Amino acid sequence: MQVQVEGGIAEARILVNSVGEREAGVLKDELIDAARKGAGRLVLDMSEVKVLGSVGLGMMVTVTNECRGLGGALVVFGISEPLLQMIKLTKLDKFLKIKKDRAAAIKAAS
Repeated sequence: MQVQVEGGIAEARILVNSVGEREAGVLKDELIDAARKGAGRLVLDMSEVKVLGSVGLGMMVTVTNECRGLGGALVVFGISEPLLQMIKLTKLDKFLKIKKDRAAAIKAAS
């Protein structure tokens, strides 16, 4: 995962194409650390992710709650259409902030 902080917003990019149990644990810790660096404002690029297991969805919920607790938000972009459909099926699209591109995600996190 790549992380950078710019303008008070942390930006992270997941570099693996599958987020299962093993990856979710590591990513969760790294994303929470990134969220703290951005005062809870975290933009997450998921354009490389093709498979997201239930543990990966749980990780996104945990990170969202952490960001909100810090007074910010997790904003996700780059989600493939199949993953977006799965997120909608689980109704997590009502909970997660999902944007089409980086610019929209950064604006939503500001």
